[in-house]
Amino acid sequence: MLGSAEQLEPLAALLVDFRTRRPAALALGHLGDPRALPLLLSLLDTEEHANIRDAVVKALGRLGEPDAIPRLTSLLVNEPDLRSTSESLVRLDAIGHGAIGGTDLGPEVDGVVGTIDCEAEDPDHPFRFAGRTRCTIASEATLPVAVPEVVSSAVDGVLLVTRLARTDGAEPVTVQIGLSGETLASLDVESEPAEHRVSLDADTLSDGAMLRIATSAPVWVDHVLLAPQSTTVAHSTFSD
Repeated sequence: MLGSAEQLEPLAALLVDFRTRRPAALALGHLGDPRALPLLLSLLDTEEHANIRDAVVKALGRLGEPDAIPRLTSLLVNEPDLRSTSESLVRLDAIGHGAIGGTDLGPEVDGVVGTIDCEAEDPDHPFRFAGRTRCTIASEATLPVAVPEVVSSAVDGVLLVTRLARTDGAEPVTVQIGLSGETLASLDVESEPAEHRVSLDADTLSDGAMLRIATSAPVWVDHVLLAPQSTTVAHSTFSD
């Protein structure tokens, strides 16, 4: 941990200055003090710089307050340049809360067939945020994905977000993602971890769905998320 609850007010004061705003936001996330939540959410209302916005998103994931889930879900759909949103939603258990669908791959995930070398790292790792849990797929794998009502009834469609990387070479490899025998997308996956996005019709998804990932070279998969697409920015709190 980088700080304690007694440091909340000094860190909040540092948010005023552009030069200290990003490290102050990250430190607030490490505090674990729920009083930091409104400070971080308010910063998203005013801050325009993408690197600072991404730091706030990361801080919300580390803070651990599920009331941030609606805002993060909106950011996942509407601000694809932010790199930490999907991982923050995973850390806040947005899938378990039914706010989004999908699965977070790792050693403890049940029902996954065809994966090898699943890993999980310390959630408080000082350098790694995204990719904390992941599994390598050698050729083909099927995995169960949660499809809550908010996803299956999404009138504006569903956004599939997954993070992938090739593990054995620099050249891109084609990865196919399918459902119920139908190919949903073909993705060019490189050795550098990257997020890929696919728009789907909600009626192609149902709870208990098995997603198929096929590749001609080994790739690791971090997570597969399903978010209802909407242009509405959510400011409301989340309740169980």
